[in-house]
Amino acid sequence: MEIVSIQENKKRFLPLLLLGDEQESMIDRYLEEGDLYVLRDGEEALAVCVVTRPESGTAEIKNLAVAPDHQRQGLGRRMVDFAAKTYAPSCSALLVGTGDSPLTVPFYLACGFRESHRVANFFTDHYDHPIFEGGCQLADMVYFQMELPRGNQTGAAGKQGRNGNGCRDKKEKITVTKKEKLYALRGDPNIHYNCAQSMLIPFAEGIGITQEQANAIALDFGAGMGCGGTCGALTGTLMAMGGLGLPQEKREELTAWFLAQHGCLDCDGLLNGLQRHTPEQKVRCDGILAGCMDWLCRESGLE
Repeated sequence: MEIVSIQENKKRFLPLLLLGDEQESMIDRYLEEGDLYVLRDGEEALAVCVVTRPESGTAEIKNLAVAPDHQRQGLGRRMVDFAAKTYAPSCSALLVGTGDSPLTVPFYLACGFRESHRVANFFTDHYDHPIFEGGCQLADMVYFQMELPRGNQTGAAGKQGRNGNGCRDKKEKITVTKKEKLYALRGDPNIHYNCAQSMLIPFAEGIGITQEQANAIALDFGAGMGCGGTCGALTGTLMAMGGLGLPQEKREELTAWFLAQHGCLDCDGLLNGLQRHTPEQKVRCDGILAGCMDWLCRESGLE
């Protein structure tokens, strides 16, 4: 396998590019001015990545896609690592914009990105049809940033949080949002956190309990209390609400919102026949969790 730079006839890779950005007119906005890289095995294209330079000292991944038959093999991470290494000599930061989706956000967090900012309603304003990922309709564009420590330290991103040698200040504290914590728990390769645990643990400190205590409290509420009953994401949200001291009437608001979103409250109904412990089931549950986390952060005023 090798990663090569493509200079001509870039649109011959359109089928792969459409996996990363499903509207051709949006791809046309950045493809020709961007740098296109293709990971190939012989003549077969396995992955693509388009990088632009929106401003001096900054590179941005505009499109990243892996062929369906080669996904979950580390190729996406390989492309990110390649982009970071390629642009580090001239850039202090690598950006990527994506939908607020349980399919993509955990991947970029695992690659070392951290949320930078959002562009409200980007997908609803710029696409001619609704975009769905992981059972969620995308609205906001979420931008993530990775610092490139060997890059051009004269840029703003290079100066922030660094000492005179261009290294990160050891005292700097990286803030992790509740949603990032949720995705980190769900993406942990060593421990399975059920939906209730994944909702409660990010709020443990604010409630005044330890992560271990939150983990134990929510242990028996996964898989619909172990019997396909009330969804663990919902019960975990209710636990966190109580611990945070939200008024009880918020319970009815949460239940009404959840029913409007999903049509039912029970785990078996929400999975709609999907087998448990499969990637498809996890994607479905992660989408429900992401929605519950957004709701609770909005209602509690926490991030």
